[in-house]
Formats: sequence, C-alpha cells, structure tokens
Amino acid sequence: MGLRAILFPAAATVAFLTLGAVYAAAVPLYEAPDEPKHIALTGHLTETGSWPRQVPGIATPWHQEGSQPPLYYGVMAGLTRLLGWQVDGLATLFHPNPFARPGDLTADVNKNVALHGPGEAFPWQGPAFTAHIWRFISVALAAATVPAVYGLGRALFPERPGWAAGATLLIVFNPAFIFNMSRVSNDALAVPLTTWGLWALARAWTAKDQSAHRFGLAGVFAGLAALAKLSGLVLLPAGLAAVLDRAVRRRQSLKATALCLIFFLGPPALIAGWWFWQNLGLYGDPTGLNVMVEIAGRRQGTPNLLAEVRGTIWSYWALFGWMNTGPEPAALHLLEGLTVLGLVGACGLTIASLTRRNLELFSRLAGLWVCLGLEAAAFIRWTALTPASDGRLLYPAAGPIAVLLWAGWEALTARWRLSRPLPWLLLGPLGVLAVVAPFRYILPAYAGPEPVGAVPANARPINATFGDRLRLVAYEPGKAQPGEPLRVTFYWECLGPTPEPWALFIHQVGDAAGATVPNLDTFPGRGIMSTADCAPGYRFADRYALPVRGIPEGTAVVRLRVGLRVPPVGGEPVPVTGPSGERLDALVIEAGKVQGRTGVARRTEGPAVGPLRLLASEVPGQVRAGGVLTVATFWEVLSPTDADWRVFVHVGDPNRPPLAQSDGPPAAGNFPARWWEPGDTFVDRREIRLPRDLPPGRYPVTAGLYTPEGVRADVAGSGLTYVNLGEVEVSGN
Repeated sequence: MGLRAILFPAAATVAFLTLGAVYAAAVPLYEAPDEPKHIALTGHLTETGSWPRQVPGIATPWHQEGSQPPLYYGVMAGLTRLLGWQVDGLATLFHPNPFARPGDLTADVNKNVALHGPGEAFPWQGPAFTAHIWRFISVALAAATVPAVYGLGRALFPERPGWAAGATLLIVFNPAFIFNMSRVSNDALAVPLTTWGLWALARAWTAKDQSAHRFGLAGVFAGLAALAKLSGLVLLPAGLAAVLDRAVRRRQSLKATALCLIFFLGPPALIAGWWFWQNLGLYGDPTGLNVMVEIAGRRQGTPNLLAEVRGTIWSYWALFGWMNTGPEPAALHLLEGLTVLGLVGACGLTIASLTRRNLELFSRLAGLWVCLGLEAAAFIRWTALTPASDGRLLYPAAGPIAVLLWAGWEALTARWRLSRPLPWLLLGPLGVLAVVAPFRYILPAYAGPEPVGAVPANARPINATFGDRLRLVAYEPGKAQPGEPLRVTFYWECLGPTPEPWALFIHQVGDAAGATVPNLDTFPGRGIMSTADCAPGYRFADRYALPVRGIPEGTAVVRLRVGLRVPPVGGEPVPVTGPSGERLDALVIEAGKVQGRTGVARRTEGPAVGPLRLLASEVPGQVRAGGVLTVATFWEVLSPTDADWRVFVHVGDPNRPPLAQSDGPPAAGNFPARWWEPGDTFVDRREIRLPRDLPPGRYPVTAGLYTPEGVRADVAGSGLTYVNLGEVEVSGN
C-alpha cells in the first residue's frame, strides 16, 4: 500500500472529525432523532449499572430504545463512570415541547422537540457538558467509518482507486451522515463496526489464499456490530453468502468451507449470543423486536410509498433536526435525482459487466448489491412495522451505497462521453453544503428569542401583564400579499421566572373576509424558550411568519387572540391585566392586513367619496317586499385617514329618511379605516331587510361614508354626500 493510500483516508478522517465536532456543538441537545431517548438510556445505565427490562404500557424516558443491544451504551456509561462526568440532572435538563412538528419541512415554528435555556449554554457545565462529551465521542467512533469505506473500495476494486476515494468523500461530505453521527446514538458505533465487517468480508472473499482466519476477523466485527445494533446482523447473511460463493467458485473442499463457517460464525456466538439468549428468555424473541415495536407504536393505515421513498432519500443526504429542517427544495430534489441516476448507472454497469463476461467485476458489484439489498430488506421490514422512513437507517450500508453511486456516475460519464467526470463535479457543491449547513439551516432553526433594548417606534404599544411574570410591551403588525405569510413581531419583557413553562397561543378571531390563519400553539421565542428561565428585565422580540390560507375578498385585517397557558396542553389561560387595568383571559389584536382580490375585472374612474373611490357596485334588479336586498360596493383607498369611516347603503329617496338601510364598519368590520392605505381595495357586502308593507315600485339605492358622529363624506364634484347605485324594483310579497 502506497503512501497516498494511507494519507488520503487519514486526511478524510480528519476532515470528518472536524465537521462532526462543528455539528455536535451547533445542534442543540435533543434536536436529533431519538436523542432524548438515547441520552436517557445512557444516563440510566451510568447511574444504576443495570439494563432496563422493557414492559409495554409502562412509560420510560428511553421508550423503545431500551430494547437496543447494549454495547454503545456500555462504552459510554463505562467512560462516564471512570472519568466522573455528571449525569445527575439529565432528566430535568430535557423539557419536551408537546407542540413539536417532526417530519414537517414546512414548519416555521415548533421545529424543536425540547425547550432550551441557560442550562445548555456554552461553556457547558454539569449534565449538558456530559451530553456534549458523549456527542464528541460518537463523532470519534463514527469517524472510523471513513477509512473502512476506503478500505472496502480498495479491497473490491484495487484497479480502480478512484472509486474508493470518491466513495470515501461521499461519506465525509454527506451532511445528514455527519449530523446523525454527531448525536448521542448507537448508530455512531454500529455503522463503523458494520462497515469494517464488510471490509473484512471483502478481503476474505477476494483473498487468493486460504481465508478461514480472514473470515474470523469478519466474524469478530459481525459479533460487535450485532451487539451495537440489530442492523449489524446484516453481516451474517452477507458473510454466509460470501463463504458459500467462495466455496462454489473456488471449488473448496467441504472441510475448508466448514472451517470458514466456524471461523465466521463462532465470534458472533461468543460475543453477542448471550444478549440474544437473554432476550429469548425475557421476551420470547431473541431480537426483542416484538416488545420494541409495541412500545414504539405500530404503523397505522396505508403509507404513501412515493412520499416515503422520497423522504428516505432526502433524509439520507440533507435533512436535519427531526427531519423537519433542511436546504432549499431544489437542492433536495437535485440530490434525489443524482441518487437515482447513480443507482441506475451502477445497475447498468453491473448488467454490462455480465454481458461482456467480465465476471470478476460483475461478482464484486453484485456483492455490493447483495449487501445493499439485505440492509434495504431489513429497513423495509422495520418501517412496515412502525413509521420509520429515515435514511439514516440505511447507513450500515453507506459503504456499498457510496461505492455503487460513484461507480454508476463514472459509468454514465463514460457512456455520455462527458469532458469532465460527473461525480467529481458533484463533490464540490456537496462539500459546500456540508460546511454551511450548521450555519445556514441548523442554527437559524433553533435561534429562539432575539434580545432587544428599545422597542421600534412603529410598534403598537400594548403593555399588558400576564400573571405578573411577563409583559407584552408592544407588537409590530404585518402585511401580506396573496401567497405570503403574515409576519408579526411581539415584544415581551420578563418580570420573573414562571414556576413551569408557559405556552403561547395565537388563534385567529373571526374570518378575515375568507383568509384564515391556522391556530398556533407554541412557546415564546418561536417555541424554543422556557418561561421558567425568564430573568427579570429581559426583553426579547418574538417573530412569527403566520401562514395565510385562502385569498380574502379585497383587503382584510387579521385579528388574533394572544395569550399564555399553563399547563401547555389543556391548561387554562394565564390571567391578563390590560393597559387600563382590565382583567382578561387573552388579548385580541389586529395583527396585520392581507391583500386580496375585489372581483372587479376592470377598475373605473368612479366618484371619489372622501378618502375612497367607488369602483363598482352590484344591486339586484328585483326583490320582493319583506325580502333581503343584497348590495355589494367595491372601493379603492385614495388616501389614509384619521376618521373612523363607516359605510351606509340606503333604500329610498336620499333626501328623506331611508325606507330600509344597513350601516356599519367597512367590509363587515374586516377592514377598519385606520388600516387604509392608498391602493388598498375592499368589498362591502350588505344585506338589507325590506319592510313587508313596502309598496311595489322602483326605489333608488344610495351609498356613502359617515363617521360615528354623523358626519358624512362628500362626493367629489357633486355637492352630494351619497352615490346613486341605481334602482331596485320591489314586487309584492
């Protein structure tokens, strides 16, 4: 082996360790799949020295992870006890967010499964320090995957060193792989052990000499991998296939084949057999999967296969958090397409090697496909039992996947006669994504509250106090065009810590002319902050991008009911003292306005009525006496106003008292005059009940503006205070 073959995997390993350390420090504790459970299990083993017995129906902080094999947790617990790291307080460090939205990439709030506070701040201390040290150890363990993948590629394809190098870099620069290997999880040990086991199998399978002892090394890795995670069991059928294939192709004697089997199967039995025997006695299942599935929860309903396959590919490469944070959709679709392209290319290369009778290349590519197929079968079986379509579950086969992808891309490069190798062009963007992901995607997702000093001048003052612990000082309303979110900022001041975390609710009041804002339940600081950590005098901005569904008829104001609740789920609102001392259970605010459509196909130069222009109107031609006359007027704002203008629609001679009328706030109260800005449009619809004794005939219908004090707006150029909308014919009832 040349110097380059040593330096390259060493440099790649250092690069992975560096990136892994950045991810381990950047991701808040618990914000990685199942990490709260793995931390709880490791802490329990450290404190008690005993492994828990799993009983469905009995809640534990480690949930189904208590059914995992013990090697990783034993290593972590042993080091923790040896070095005296603090685990007392781990349970109280975790504050779950009951409103978390795992798997939802569209979520702007509640991406976090836990609340975060000063107890996790850097420099880490106490249990937070211990949990981060566990993460760094996980990174160090997982880094062993890098040279193993390189060794696997060199063992199978020594004449193609570029495949081994490229596959190695696909591991080093896979953002999701780095992310998942930098969390507290047994994956950090199971994946490298499985990959080294595949390397040992490849060497034994391709060796030209007697390879029984080589299969023995593979057996050691198989036993350790099985004791780290059940996915390590994939090495057993892979190893059996390698032994039998070697026996057939090399025409080994029965004795030599039996010796290989003994060397391969003996170590797993000695290393991990006791664990599976114990499970058989406790649960009636050597793997313990029956209990694990019952605790995790069985899958309900029929899965959307396309969505789950897509989610698996995306999460294999570039989803973070609880599969709810990631790069732009275009990047995810690109990674998805390249993955499919690479596998198709590898499949074509495998078939071509068979048709061209390059049996050595075919057999080695087929071996990789067998390993991938075995892992995929185990993955499909598990996700069929319980919802778990996460690409990280395929990482035990990350080595075969990386080699196949690289080989497939190179095959397509040759087939399409590209001037530059396709895979090397892809590595640059992937490496950039791996480097920037913690700073562009992960840290902003968990940014939490933004400390502020003075409240901006354009914020609307509130000064309402919630339970003498928090004060809503002011808020900034937003504006939204169709398809845009409504951005609202609240400015809070802490008066003191709360006994327990208080939840924040933001619920819409009424219907903003057809535009609805889904109810939001979260915690202050975009779901991140625990009010139990509120330091007196601390002021922060709480920014929300509220999705708007539907397009209102014209411009409309969204009203929101804002309050705090304890306990977070099903609790009562915290009493509110308003700015004038009034007692409330929540505040109702005008959070902003949403632009819509008036339904007027063409604007006309209609009459100006005070600060408005009448664009059009709709008046039925005929209605019965005693019936309801529905009149719609379409308006455009010409100038802002300080007056509280209302709209009136009258039936009858405008110079006499109306025979029937409807007067009131514009757009059924959805667009008050204080929100009017030039260019805004709105629709005012009114239902007018006609008197039953109204004589048949034709009656004029007029409209205009007035203030609560009775002042009417002038109609420009007419000397009138009303606009004639036309006539309605009233028939007998």
